[in-house]
Amino acid sequence: MMRSLRKHMKKIMWAIAAMFIGGIFFWYGSGSRVMDTVAYVNKSKIELKEYHKRVTQQLRRERERQEKELSDEHIFQIRRQILSSMITQEVLYQESKRLGIVVIEEEVVNTIHNLPQFQQDGKFNFSLYIQTLRYSVGATADEFEIFIRKSIANRKLERLILSSAKVTKP
Repeated sequence: MMRSLRKHMKKIMWAIAAMFIGGIFFWYGSGSRVMDTVAYVNKSKIELKEYHKRVTQQLRRERERQEKELSDEHIFQIRRQILSSMITQEVLYQESKRLGIVVIEEEVVNTIHNLPQFQQDGKFNFSLYIQTLRYSVGATADEFEIFIRKSIANRKLERLILSSAKVTKP
């Protein structure tokens, strides 16, 4: 048996090298499909693109507030807080859907129309809305409206939880 292995050693080494190289291509090829997701909440994805967008916006706000450079630790904390917030929001949204909490279109429209960053002279301005979304938020109107819809559903769930809580005397 050892003679057979020695005799075919060159072929065996080439086969191992080919499997190793093939494995590398398979590993990187399959990994590229997974890299669009930061985390899963049940079967829902928290997308890397959205996570990076929120991190970038928060880092920009932090840099504007502070005049000194942000430390690596501070940046790490910001990243962790944003991911934690995104997971919490998704958990709340999934629970609100499970409980049948409904957000109607009128609630979304009224919420957006009442946001001060989209108002000019005390009235909603559609072109300011689109411009602000495009340049400051980095989102389309559809993406932003989905975000608002989820936020409203989460607030409704939080109110439901708070209204059902009973406070007792110690």
